[in-house]
Amino acid sequence: MQHNNQIQRETEHINSVTSIPGDEVCVVNFAGVGIKDDELGRKLGHFIANDVLQGFNNVANYFVVYNFGFESESQQQILKIQRQIVFDKYKQNIILPKPTTTEENLNLYITEKNFDAVFRRVVAPLLKEKSNLTIKYIVDGDIPTIKSLLDKNLAVITKKLNFTPTETINTIRLHKRNVFSYQKYYVPEYLDMLFEKILLPRITDDNGKRLPIDTAKRRIRKITFLAHCHGGYVVLMMEEKLKSKMQDLGYSQDEINQILSQMLTIVLNPACPLGVAKSKFISFMSMYDNTVDRPRNWISEYIQNLKNKRKNLKPGFLTDTNGNVFFVNNRFGLLRPSHTPSFDEHNNAHFFNENLTSDGKMLMNIAHNIVISGIKNSLMQDSKFTPLPEIDELILDGKQDKKWSKMFDKMKQNGNDFMTAVYKYATKSIKSNIFHSKERL
Repeated sequence: MQHNNQIQRETEHINSVTSIPGDEVCVVNFAGVGIKDDELGRKLGHFIANDVLQGFNNVANYFVVYNFGFESESQQQILKIQRQIVFDKYKQNIILPKPTTTEENLNLYITEKNFDAVFRRVVAPLLKEKSNLTIKYIVDGDIPTIKSLLDKNLAVITKKLNFTPTETINTIRLHKRNVFSYQKYYVPEYLDMLFEKILLPRITDDNGKRLPIDTAKRRIRKITFLAHCHGGYVVLMMEEKLKSKMQDLGYSQDEINQILSQMLTIVLNPACPLGVAKSKFISFMSMYDNTVDRPRNWISEYIQNLKNKRKNLKPGFLTDTNGNVFFVNNRFGLLRPSHTPSFDEHNNAHFFNENLTSDGKMLMNIAHNIVISGIKNSLMQDSKFTPLPEIDELILDGKQDKKWSKMFDKMKQNGNDFMTAVYKYATKSIKSNIFHSKERL
């Protein structure tokens, strides 16, 4: 797998760059993995120039081209696992996989700290059910220690389940054979390169020393990230590296939080956990995006239930606890009579498109307003630091502010109603499962 990732700048010509100046006002676009050659990158750069940067001649326009050989099925699978394992890392896979008729893999993020909880909540129940899922332990830490813990815990649980000595030996051997390093296999090498080119110069001087807190905040605020699908995962992983590096440089936790609060990302259809970023990570999604990765949780289950019953979802907003997510039922018209989404539902990232539904146009208008507000704030970062406004200000366009404020209030209420419905659905489902379990007994 080659890691010759490129960052390119769109001006009159496309130029590859070795790094982005740490004090430059710019937009950096992390699209999905489909942007895999210069021609597609060039189209992306022109799209941002036309949809976003009209009138901002002094704002640099960068985009990432993924030259990794993603075309092969094996590489696509690796990408998917890399993204999915992060849902486990952030404890968002809270529902056990449903029984399957074929052998499948279940990837579990494991550390010494979470081992007991994961074994009790996931591994033991699957052993009890004699599930045909093959568990892969993705270890973030010392592998020999995890294998020792597996030895001990598998011996205890198989005894309780009355496994024969041969079954116990085979089970322990199988589980210990499926232990892999998270850092070695599931953290893409290109993340370090991107971090060093894009974010490191924002917090360090030419000698690699930490910058004063106000300087670092101002520099971070001068950059606006746009992302789509896999790009959301990349930005979230870069944030992890930024936090770690700031700790190494000696920033206090309060200073780290202050700096991260000035990092703005606007992401469409993010293929990553939501509600875990410490930065201002604002997402835009649709219920009928069937391509994006989702965690195994009750929100995902409820959304699938709505689609199965062909019930529509009102446009809404989930606050920072649930990820700062603006959502609609569908951005583009559904295909008839199948009631399935079009190709554009996931893949079309344009802010303005005549084929968008009315809800889709509203959603993308809000996204566009936030991008423009973020850029305007970036341009205010001169000798004095000017904080990033809150979302209720970022959504305004200076022309129809009352309209957008009223719409945002309604979307927040719809978001609250949505989460209430999710809670009721989850409660009913859990009670139903408990009842059926008692019936079987």
